[in-house]
Amino acid sequence: MNNFQILDTKNKKWDEYLNIFNNNINDIFYTREFASLAQSTIYKDHKVICLIANSGYDVIICPVVKREFKYLNSSFNDLTSLYSNSGPIINNNSNNDLKNFFEKKLNLFCKNEKIINYFIRYNPLLYDNSIFPKNAEVHETGEFVYVNLKKLIKPFIKNFSYRHVKSIQKAINNNIKILTSNEKSKILKFCQLYYKEMYLKKAEKFYFFDKNFFINLKKNKINYQFFFAMFENKIISCELVLYSKEFCHSYLGATDAKFRNLCPNH
Repeated sequence: MNNFQILDTKNKKWDEYLNIFNNNINDIFYTREFASLAQSTIYKDHKVICLIANSGYDVIICPVVKREFKYLNSSFNDLTSLYSNSGPIINNNSNNDLKNFFEKKLNLFCKNEKIINYFIRYNPLLYDNSIFPKNAEVHETGEFVYVNLKKLIKPFIKNFSYRHVKSIQKAINNNIKILTSNEKSKILKFCQLYYKEMYLKKAEKFYFFDKNFFINLKKNKINYQFFFAMFENKIISCELVLYSKEFCHSYLGATDAKFRNLCPNH
């Protein structure tokens, strides 16, 4: 029997359904912990929910952000994936009946909630288990670079193109040191450098993530690590990596423009 549910970030059934997925078809952007953190920081003016369809142990999971808009005297909503990659996935891709059921329920949900658009950011690493609604338009937005860390050869420098090898060597020659730290003082340094780069790039307001998103990663039990490139004891580049049991993501980062010539982000 097929079932459809709409869960908020406080509902622990979300965890139960996600735990049915194997690690290789699961990722951090689908977890309730990440959704809860996103709800309280970057989406605090909207509603983060998870659309669930299941038939026994066959499950579709679809975290989304429901946003309200007003035009003249009318209100409308749209849906978008959590930033960055949380398009709908299924653990048994051969269950077409469940996929069709989910699409019908999704369409009905959108109709009832006056949702006029659903912007889906698919997870390229989970492409084979992704669901593509029949009425969706697919647009490629650029390359997604990934590395299979189990297939790296030694020495590791051989895994990079000549252009990147030159940049890495330049950073080494300039005595760039790498520091890993999740201390609050270092996280605040990350925020300072990240916001500065967003200002320089004239980024949209959305990308100025609430500082508590970074500070509360540990509190929300997110797997994460901050990396810092140091030059003469000064942080000149930084990166936030989020990871699950199978995948890790270079999520957000920034480099001090005055030191880009040293290639610290390589």
